[in-house]
Parts: sequence; C-alpha cells; structure tokens
Amino acid sequence: MDAAAQLKEALQKMPQLIGERLCLDFANTVEPRGGISTHHTSLRDYLTSYTDLIAWGYHAHLLTEERSLHLLREVEQRPDDALAQWKRAIALRETIYRVFWLMANHEQPSQADLDALRQEYLAAVNHSWLVKQGDRFVWQWEEDDRALDQLLWPIAQSVTTLLTGEDLERIKVCPGVPGDPVLCAWLFFDTSKNRNRQWCSMADCGSVVKARRLTERRRAARASRATRSS
Repeated sequence: MDAAAQLKEALQKMPQLIGERLCLDFANTVEPRGGISTHHTSLRDYLTSYTDLIAWGYHAHLLTEERSLHLLREVEQRPDDALAQWKRAIALRETIYRVFWLMANHEQPSQADLDALRQEYLAAVNHSWLVKQGDRFVWQWEEDDRALDQLLWPIAQSVTTLLTGEDLERIKVCPGVPGDPVLCAWLFFDTSKNRNRQWCSMADCGSVVKARRLTERRRAARASRATRSS
C-alpha cells in the first residue's frame, strides 16, 4: 500500500476533536477513557502505530498532506526510529491525560509526570526560533523532513501554554453516560461563557443523557397520570 492509501485509510478512523486545546485532543485518542485507573478491553486506541500518529497529526491540522506523506515514506526507511517515536508519543499522551485528569478533579499531579512534560517541552523548544510577525514575535518550528518527532513539538508547547497561561478551572472531564461499563472521561477546556459545558459533545454523550432524562420524565408523567385516574 502506498503512502497516500495508508493515510486515507488511517484518516477514516480518527476521533472527534472536541477538547478545545491541542494537548487535550491528543489525550482523547483513547475511547472511552474511563479515568486514569481504567484498563478495560473495550477501550479503543486510535493511535496503534506511527502511521496512525501521522494521520492524527494531519487530522488535527498539525501536518500538511505533503508533510504527512513524506513522513510515511520516511517510516519505510526507518522503521525502528518510527517505533521508538510512536512509543514516546504514547508515553506523552498518557502523561498528559494523567496530569489534566487529576487537575480537573482538583488533585495534584505527580512531580514525575510534571518533569516528563517539562523534558518534552525543552526538547520541543530546541526545534523552534522566534520570528517577528506584525508587531510581535512568535515561535516558529523548524522544517526538518527527517524529524519523526516533529508532531510532538506543538503538543508539548500546548501543554505548557495550558498549564501556565490559562484558567485551569475550565479543564473538565466528560462524565459520560450513567450505566455504561466504562465512562467517557474525555478531557475538554470549557470555553462557554457561563462555564456550564458538561459533556464532551452534545452530539455524543450529551444527547444520550438528555434523551434518557426525557424518557424518564415521560415515564414519570405517565405514572402520575395513571395514579390520578385511578
């Protein structure tokens, strides 16, 4: 299968981007999550290979189609390096999830996890430089066609930006649908004006919960009418 076909196939199974922050979307590439202590056979991992990682990067607008195809061809020449970078990416993903899940639940992340995020950020900064854009300066990533870890650089930057520059009280965990064997537990940054977003998506968990509540209200109303008529 050529690179274009690989990319097209992998893109067909990519998850929704509902986290509102890049690093949270990256953490949400397992479904359902269930929390930090869940190891359930029903969990679906969207990133089971370096090819999936590239496809997600394209899906999340981190990579152009041209760069994605180039990296896929690079993998064919360097399979061991690609495997190592995939393992590194998964380790980063799980660290991100643990840290922000704990923070969303008002718990303190471990220093080991924070140190791991710091190391990834420092590694990313080594591949960037400051350039003037209008009346300010911005970080720009170097363009290295052979860098198999380039997808991790903006993710690491997103983590640091979220940790140091945003309202951490807006980080939330989707409660999922009551009764499900493994709850959704996807992470998201609540951008709503009143901070009242409850679910990962109204088209997913939110719609199911609301439909169940409507059914319960209708049942209760029917029961009440039946009681009065008797």
